[in-house]
Amino acid sequence: MLASAFLEDFRNGNYNQLLNDLYDDESLVAYQAKRYANAIEKFIRLFGDKEVSIFTAAGRSEVSGNHTDHQHGRVLAASINLDSIAIASKNDSGVIKVVSDDFNIAPIHVNELKVCKEEEGTSEALIRGVCKALASDGHTLG
Repeated sequence: MLASAFLEDFRNGNYNQLLNDLYDDESLVAYQAKRYANAIEKFIRLFGDKEVSIFTAAGRSEVSGNHTDHQHGRVLAASINLDSIAIASKNDSGVIKVVSDDFNIAPIHVNELKVCKEEEGTSEALIRGVCKALASDGHTLG
């Protein structure tokens, strides 16, 4: 669906029940609808009115143990009511652009997936690593 259509639906309350189901708190519906609408508006300003997908990833808290990769998967984690949302579209440029309110993330060129020592510990390194793993598994990047 076009970003503008999603934007209109969020503004008209068409996703209010979904937002209530997702965030399990009716008092947050208006706030969440505005949050999604703002993210879509920003996407349109930066990239144009394109076909998009909308994603949410719940935050988590590790109740016991820390970092599954260090604990061989043996942690007790719980979802929390904070999340990250993303408005994304397909892109044939060979460049992945991530725009964040809180982080300045450099574009990632999908043809340049070698480890860059100077990126160690950065969002760019994480994105590049995920892309490399996906490409190694035969997935198309874009």
